[in-house]
Amino acid sequence: MKLRSNAALLILMLLSFLFEISAQERLMVPTYFNCKRDLVTSWTGVVSNYIRHTNMLYLEVSTDANTIEHILLKFDSQEELLMQLYMTDLHFKKSDWRKIESEKGVLRNEIGVTVWLCDDKNTKALINWLPR
Repeated sequence: MKLRSNAALLILMLLSFLFEISAQERLMVPTYFNCKRDLVTSWTGVVSNYIRHTNMLYLEVSTDANTIEHILLKFDSQEELLMQLYMTDLHFKKSDWRKIESEKGVLRNEIGVTVWLCDDKNTKALINWLPR
């Protein structure tokens, strides 16, 4: 009986440890992203491909989880796009383009991002730029 209780205690300790590691790896959903917590997905990593045109922004992200993710934002105006962008958790301003681009449409090297997605089909994706 004592062997079973020791094994059960060991299993509980292991599960607690694994849960703690998992919780530490999760990002806290920022207050500016209005999506139910259980519908949120995010990726953090470095932008490996970037295209910005008049009405679209495309990113390929090499994530910290060793995956490649893609996002395409379509918009009618630059103001509409800016509503979906943040710079280190602050609203993105037109002047912030020079912090991430060496010239218009050319991204600087090693620009980090966190992309926030909501699975509710209504909430627009957000990109939080994290220049390293």
